[in-house]
Amino acid sequence: MSSDQNFFNVLDRLKKGREDAFRVVYDRYHQQIYGFSLKFTHSPEDALEIVQNTFTKLWQHRTQIDPQRPLEPYLYQIAKNENLKFLQKAAQHKTLREHLYQQMNPPASTVEQDLILAEYTSIAQQAIDLLPPKRKLVYEMAQQQGKTTREIAAYMGITPQTVRLQLAQALRFIKLYLKRHADLSLALLLAFAARFF
Repeated sequence: MSSDQNFFNVLDRLKKGREDAFRVVYDRYHQQIYGFSLKFTHSPEDALEIVQNTFTKLWQHRTQIDPQRPLEPYLYQIAKNENLKFLQKAAQHKTLREHLYQQMNPPASTVEQDLILAEYTSIAQQAIDLLPPKRKLVYEMAQQQGKTTREIAAYMGITPQTVRLQLAQALRFIKLYLKRHADLSLALLLAFAARFF
C-alpha cells in the first residue's frame, strides 16, 4: 500500500471520528500551520493559538473531508481564515494592534514592506473617498484628526448619537472594502495602517 493510499485511509478514519487518525494528521501538519501562522502574527503564543483553533475547526468539520482529495489545501484554508480573524481583531482593538505592530516592526523597513504598505494605504484611501460626504467628514475628524464625538457633533451641528452611527457605518464599509480588495499579503500589514481604524 502506497503512503498516499495509507494517508487516504487516515483521512477516512478521521472523517468517521477516529481520534487516533486526528493525532496522525495533527503530527503531520501542526508545525507547518504554526510556521504559516507565525508569518501573520509574529507572535509564538498567537501562532500556537491559531494552530489550536485550526485543528479544532478541522475536527468539528471532519465530516466535510473528502478522503480522496488532498487535505492540505482544506487545512490551509481553515488556517488562513483563522489568521484573518486574528488580524481583523487586531485592527479593532488598540492594545492588540499595538502589540502586533511591535512584533511586526523590524529595525529597518524593507522595500517590499514599503510597497505593500503603500498599496494597502491606497486601497484604504479609496474606501474613504467612496464614503458619502458627511460620513467621510465624521470619519476623518474622528480617526485622522483625533476629534471627540462631542467636538464633531458641535462642529457639524448633529447629535453625538448621529456621529457614532456615521462612524460605525464608515468603519464597517472600509473594512468590507478592504476585505474585498486587499489580498492576504496586504492583510498582514493591518497593524501598520492603524490610522485607518
